[in-house]
Amino acid sequence: MHTGHSSRSIALLAVILSLVSARSLFAGKETRFKIEPGPRVMSPAESALTPDPNAGSEHGIILVNETTRLDFATGTGVTHHLRARIFTNEGRGLADITIPHPTENADLRKWWGWVILPDGRSVELPREDLKEGVLAAGGASSVTVLKGALPGVVPGCVIDYGYEVLERGLYLSVGVPLQDRWPIREFRYKWRPWDGIPASFRAHKTTNLGIAIKQDHVSVLVTGSDIPAVLDEPWSPPDNELRGSLTLYYRRLRAEQQEFWDEVAGVFSRLAEGFIREKPIREAMAAMSIPADGDLHTRLRAAYDWIGANLTNTALRTSEEIESAPDDPDKKDARTVKDLLLAREGPGYQFDYLFMGVARALGAEANLVLAVDRTDHYYDPKLLSMEQLETSLVVVRVPGEPDDKRMIVDAGSGLPYGQVPWWYSGVNGLVAAPKVAANILIRPSEAVENLSQTVAGITFNVDEGTAAVHWTRTADGQSGLRDRREIRAMTPEQRVKRLDEYCGSSGDFEVSRAEAPAIQENAGPLKVECNTTLMNTNLGAQVDEYQFSFYGPWIEAVPEFTSETRSHPIVFSHARADRTTIDIEVPEGFNDRTVPSPVKLETPYGRYVLDVKPTAAGFHVERLFSLTALGVPREEYATLRAYLSGVRRADQTILSFRKSGGTP
Repeated sequence: MHTGHSSRSIALLAVILSLVSARSLFAGKETRFKIEPGPRVMSPAESALTPDPNAGSEHGIILVNETTRLDFATGTGVTHHLRARIFTNEGRGLADITIPHPTENADLRKWWGWVILPDGRSVELPREDLKEGVLAAGGASSVTVLKGALPGVVPGCVIDYGYEVLERGLYLSVGVPLQDRWPIREFRYKWRPWDGIPASFRAHKTTNLGIAIKQDHVSVLVTGSDIPAVLDEPWSPPDNELRGSLTLYYRRLRAEQQEFWDEVAGVFSRLAEGFIREKPIREAMAAMSIPADGDLHTRLRAAYDWIGANLTNTALRTSEEIESAPDDPDKKDARTVKDLLLAREGPGYQFDYLFMGVARALGAEANLVLAVDRTDHYYDPKLLSMEQLETSLVVVRVPGEPDDKRMIVDAGSGLPYGQVPWWYSGVNGLVAAPKVAANILIRPSEAVENLSQTVAGITFNVDEGTAAVHWTRTADGQSGLRDRREIRAMTPEQRVKRLDEYCGSSGDFEVSRAEAPAIQENAGPLKVECNTTLMNTNLGAQVDEYQFSFYGPWIEAVPEFTSETRSHPIVFSHARADRTTIDIEVPEGFNDRTVPSPVKLETPYGRYVLDVKPTAAGFHVERLFSLTALGVPREEYATLRAYLSGVRRADQTILSFRKSGGTP
């Protein structure tokens, strides 16, 4: 279960809610049901079940998935039960248990879990065998939860497990998936919200799923039967956009859609305007070396670059910066732009506030844009909950210019002016102007802005049967952005291991140098330098002719699609362009070389060029790959797949060389 909860919006909404009288949105007579463990024997009907690939149950099927959620003023009680039949080894994932409630904030009051084997015996998972593990919670955050695996799982078994958890604190928004990777025979979910705050819910993609939603005076009950599975395909929209789901949330008021978002926009605008003040903004601008004679975007870019170079986004610090920072648990975020400039560090949203203030002082129209992480979900204007909005950006425009000239930026992100992290782009956000809200498409960056340039050199050693490979990479824009952030946040020991992996450390490759020389800098591209050795080339003194592929870790990975059919649209992280040059030095005496013909692929989704030329020392390879499409409809899957398959085949092009006078 996904639970989205931004600390910023929770704090804000809590203040607002304290000013609003509670009014229930529910009416009618309450429907009750009780969750109990399933029988420890397999019923005749369960024994008779068989795999059905047409229904998505070739590996397993969920027989019962039921949950009750009871909210009260200080916490939440959740009881959950799942029973399933496993048909194959591929269905064993059904027996992997995650109790998705933070261990530091929840008490496990009740647990049961067992496997009913085909011969009738049962094997139990004791409570003490549940261990703490990490659950990704969207973006870079994570929480510690309880995990385990039911023992003795074999094809043909039935599993049954459940728990009761008491969690402290109240979530203002909770997402409930109504579909899974497996078909669901029987589904029930009951939510009884706390009556101290108006509550509501939003159903998503439930048409034709056989889902029934019933409200009564205190609760909502969702039921369904024979719910189809959601196909798991690579490079798809997020799960929350593919499967039927329900969002349970608390509302500030029973306002119409536009009125609600106008109120949200006004609240965030006032927060930002309370942070920025004219005098400190003018003082900051005096230090920014903003050119007096440049056009407005040139001046805005200068201010943007100064902020990124002179202030530290505390969310993007290196592990060394975090380690060296004084331990002050009572330290609070800056309350004004003056505080931020004095501290020279702060959270990312304060950088947005500062840039917005400077932009307005320079004469630009500037407002906040509230955005979502599209790897988790998309912005839904009909879901009247600000909990779905996860970050702020800034939209700027020269007065009088049309809307399509607006620029959206993310000060302090480490990206160039005019770019925002790819996981916020390609989808709609919300412009939070002082009195009115409006949707806006956060345009993704172009492939040329996300250029990864790799230069490699390969030298063969006949005596040792190895090849030395030195390569460097500079990845600009979105290319390398997530890798750069993750590497910066790692401890020095973790960083060494991660860079070794990046450079290709494996049984075939030995890495002697793996460095990211500019990783301590606040902004800029990802730069990596690698010295590696291919340990076994099979090239020895007795070999007269040798064939090899130039492919290796120095070639950026290309998306791979193995299935011949497609059910979902294709969504990539970002458009990109990869330029690779490789100089290959062949051993002395191998003077006869076979040069392959150039490869050129031109498609609506990108372009690929491979050109190999002979040199005095061996070969010079030039490779260009671009992926210009961010999303592709499933109807165009075959054409896209053909392009990427062609790229992958070309990347395996064989180069060959022979000794002079050798047998051709």
